[in-house]
Amino acid sequence: MTDPLTRKQSQIYIWTQIGELNDTSDDGGGGAGTGISNSRTDITIRADRFNGESNSTGHRIEQGMDILIDSEMMKVTACSGRTDTSITVARGEHTNAKVGSIGGAAAQHLTGAKIFGWTEIKDFTAGTTLAQAMTITDNIYEARMLEAVFTNPPQTSRYNVGDLEGLLIEKTPIKVVDGANYSVLFSGKIARVTKQHALAEGNTIDITAYDSLYEMGRSKLTGEDAVVKLCDANGSVVSVANGGINQASSGFYKVSEIIQAYIQRFQHAGDTSTLGVGANTTTVETVSGSTARFDPSRNAKKTNGVTHNFSLGVSNQSVLKGITRLALSDETVGNRFGYTYYIDPNQTSFSTAHKPAVMFNYFQSSHYPGIPQSSTPMSPVLRINHDDSTAVSENGITRLMKPGASFDNLDIEQVNIINVRYRDKQGVLRQLEMEVFNYKNVKNTNNALNTAYESSNIAKPLVAPPDTTANAGDRRDKHGVHDPNLNIGGETDFESRVVDSSGNLIGYLQYASNVESTAGAEVAKDGFALLSGTSTRRANSDVVAGEKLYLNKVSNNDYFTLTDSTGTEDVDPFRPQAVKEEKIVINMDFGMEDNYHNIREAVAARIQQSMMPKVRGRMQVDRNYPYFSLENQLTGSDTITTTSSGSYTINEVTDADASSGGLVMDATGATAGLQGFGIRAGHSILKLTGENGVAAAYGYIAKTTNDAFTTVLNTGNLAANDYVRMYVPLRAGMTVSVDAPHQNIDLTKGGRMVVTSLVYTETAETSYTDIETLGLRGSSAQDTLAAYRPSINNLDDYVDDDYAGSFAPFTYSNVAHYTGRIAPGFTSGAGTGIAANWTEGLLYYNGETYDIAAGDTTGFSITGNDTDDDGMADERYILYFEPEASKTAFQISTEVAYELRNGRGGRESSTTNTFPYSQQRLTVAKIWGSKTNTHNSLSKGATAKIIPFIQIGGSRKQDGSTSYSGLAVDEDGQPPFVIGGNMLAGDVANHWVPTKDDEFLLGTEAGGSGSTDFRWKQLVAGTTTISTSDAREKINIKDNNLGLDFINDLRSVSFEWAKPDKTGLVHRGIIAQEVIEVLKKHGIDDLQQYAGISKGGQIYGARYEEFVAPLIKAIQELSDKVKKLEDEAKE
Repeated sequence: MTDPLTRKQSQIYIWTQIGELNDTSDDGGGGAGTGISNSRTDITIRADRFNGESNSTGHRIEQGMDILIDSEMMKVTACSGRTDTSITVARGEHTNAKVGSIGGAAAQHLTGAKIFGWTEIKDFTAGTTLAQAMTITDNIYEARMLEAVFTNPPQTSRYNVGDLEGLLIEKTPIKVVDGANYSVLFSGKIARVTKQHALAEGNTIDITAYDSLYEMGRSKLTGEDAVVKLCDANGSVVSVANGGINQASSGFYKVSEIIQAYIQRFQHAGDTSTLGVGANTTTVETVSGSTARFDPSRNAKKTNGVTHNFSLGVSNQSVLKGITRLALSDETVGNRFGYTYYIDPNQTSFSTAHKPAVMFNYFQSSHYPGIPQSSTPMSPVLRINHDDSTAVSENGITRLMKPGASFDNLDIEQVNIINVRYRDKQGVLRQLEMEVFNYKNVKNTNNALNTAYESSNIAKPLVAPPDTTANAGDRRDKHGVHDPNLNIGGETDFESRVVDSSGNLIGYLQYASNVESTAGAEVAKDGFALLSGTSTRRANSDVVAGEKLYLNKVSNNDYFTLTDSTGTEDVDPFRPQAVKEEKIVINMDFGMEDNYHNIREAVAARIQQSMMPKVRGRMQVDRNYPYFSLENQLTGSDTITTTSSGSYTINEVTDADASSGGLVMDATGATAGLQGFGIRAGHSILKLTGENGVAAAYGYIAKTTNDAFTTVLNTGNLAANDYVRMYVPLRAGMTVSVDAPHQNIDLTKGGRMVVTSLVYTETAETSYTDIETLGLRGSSAQDTLAAYRPSINNLDDYVDDDYAGSFAPFTYSNVAHYTGRIAPGFTSGAGTGIAANWTEGLLYYNGETYDIAAGDTTGFSITGNDTDDDGMADERYILYFEPEASKTAFQISTEVAYELRNGRGGRESSTTNTFPYSQQRLTVAKIWGSKTNTHNSLSKGATAKIIPFIQIGGSRKQDGSTSYSGLAVDEDGQPPFVIGGNMLAGDVANHWVPTKDDEFLLGTEAGGSGSTDFRWKQLVAGTTTISTSDAREKINIKDNNLGLDFINDLRSVSFEWAKPDKTGLVHRGIIAQEVIEVLKKHGIDDLQQYAGISKGGQIYGARYEEFVAPLIKAIQELSDKVKKLEDEAKE
């Protein structure tokens, strides 16, 4: 069967108000005489399109067309012309669910109701189109564009306005229909109108229109709509209505779901409950069960415990650009990346009253929408062949390539190093270069290649901690891939290290595209590896073709073997940088993306899409808009079910050939089902006059599966022995087979190509299409990948990448500062049950200012229970700021719950990074109860420990003033602080100090309801302590009266402590109780009069330095006595 490729000029329609109801025969919903009932078929309309239309030449309703009043579709069965005001209609058309219930049921309508429909831009008298010329431009990953020129005949004289005045205006929906096969070639909205009045030469109107991608291309990814919630605070899935994507399971999401969310949000009147559904664009099929044109991502990506949201809002790019970046990094099968998308008109009915939301097609590159995903590209249906010794016979799947075609070898994309710019889980900006190497074989003796960058299926950070660890079971390579020391530490084992046979460091394995999971012999595994830390200048860092590179160390015998390719045009050179003798580096900026698996995949996708040598084809085909078609005869073996629906018949066909083994595609005998041909809902279908015939009736497919379809024809129905032909218009993003032997292009040498650009030009006399394609030059095992349209005029935009990932409100360029005060709780009144409180203040961060209200820990029973005596309470609390929860209040949570929320990922680099920030929340302070007192003690007040993690407090001095103003100086002491280890490595004298001079104790006496002191066991110091002795600091200075007699009355003893583990030594000293009795003997009954003895609760203590003054006095008295004796002896 052969498609005759009949050419007819296209028809151009606009969706507009074509008339107005002017009938008061019935109750139209507002009472008697207000309109028409739900059963009236003879109705009255206005003689113009609407009341008040200037320069009217009549309404635009025609016999045989469908019209839309409110939500009801009606078929016009009688109308004599544009000024006929009495027409006859069939009511309630196209309501059957089998065709999507696109029309509403028959209903009442008020007079004055607007009548809408698709009306052709034509000369109503001659019946011919007014279009002089048009061009449809279709570039991959861009909005489709229509440019058209229309004759605008004057209504009366050449000085009068044209007949198209008021019709072709901005934002008017417009579509182009192929005149021969009725395929909808374009559907969009008019964006620009230019009127040209040439008087005697005639008037014209030029228009430019775009499809709905134009709306997304003009909008920036910003605001709340840019943020997609992957889960809530509890890790649960979030509904679409609440800003989520309602994914199948928590902890995972698909790129396609993010794209659906953006499509839904960044259009007018997007659905708020169903993902991917909007008034202008949809991703959901009109009829349930039809082969999906929006293909969900094959693989789900993991979320992590830190990142609860996804956003490209920080990337300052358009919605369309963001969707493109997501599509290119979406993994398909076999470690391949790249999805393609375009808008199709979704015209599932011939009805002129049918204006559906257009369909966003999303599918694996090198396939068609709805094709089952495969690791190899599908065989394209459409062939574009050049004449050789055998003339090309054009038909429904073969088109003749016109002379003058060109094929260029491209190396513009051949990137070999990507500089990854990202922020780690603590918000620190990092950069890391990854270089590509190609390998042919893999040997797994002990470990697969992916163990270098994955541990228990969890992606390791890109960079390992720089400092070594003492615990061999907690090695640095378990916590990251790249060694910032470049193996200077010389660890015996480092899982990601890549060395040559002599043990020389080559780099660190960040990603391998093809791994062998089973230990055994060396196996053939074509793939590429991404290595960080590589160099062409470091000694012994070079590699050669065919060389084995070992993972970790040579003795482990885990390796990959580089390819033997050394040609500059080879698709897999062993080290592209060396073979090409060029170092081509681009940046990939990942914003706040902190999922290392996602980062590696995106880099791999970018490499895979760019490093292979490509060939660009530029060719032209004549006549019809390019399409491929499938002609088939329905037989008695096929199941054909017809259902009457209003004035039309619904045809449901199950094709026996497609069910059993496939329909014959072409003369080669290749077969496929409807899916394999690319037949989808929205494609046109003709009932033919016979084999290889022309249209006897036409319609559009409303539903399709691999072996069945549903359609409604504009007239009649389908039956056994009928011939039908279905059409698939070619779109940018689809694949074609190109055969040009004289250019050395065929299916084994770049001939399987992705269409990157298509420009169709049509006039009344001729039409032709310029096509640009992109393929891979190389062997018969070639693949085809998603790619931009090649451009040498915009290199920066073409080769650079600003992919941005998960959202966080902070970019961590400075340290947060809170001007308020955080202190232990109150000592009296209703606040005695509060462990900590904070004043109102301003929180500054990254240029943002947040007004924080005063608050406290009311409702949290913060105790000081310390069962393991480590100085830290068993339960601790985190004070934090989370702007998504509140922009005016701090939040508080137990430390355990807080860490569970942040997840393991937020702690991976904590050993080397002290920033206290997670991706979504700012840690302000850690709080726990003091062991010295419970927080509800009236006598001591709250003594909670508070460890701040940000700068706190603000200056109270005003400019030009010598005094302080504002809040009073903090009278609450800085609470006890746990300090030790590396925390003492700083300047202790400057940093470990009390907040007020001469105010606080080191250790405490027993108090409250307890009877226990909290004393330091032993103080070890290099020198003695220094006590203040300045006369300016003292008052009531008197001579000491305790001297030799006092000292003689004291008993000096030796002793051991009752607790043997205290020191285990024999000590010399005094007994506090005996000293008290001696003091009484010398007239001191109150210990307030002598500081040498103190009592905390039930325990006595002694300040031995207080006995120095009595000892001095005693020595002086002894000295006087000695002097007297010496003087007496002399006498």
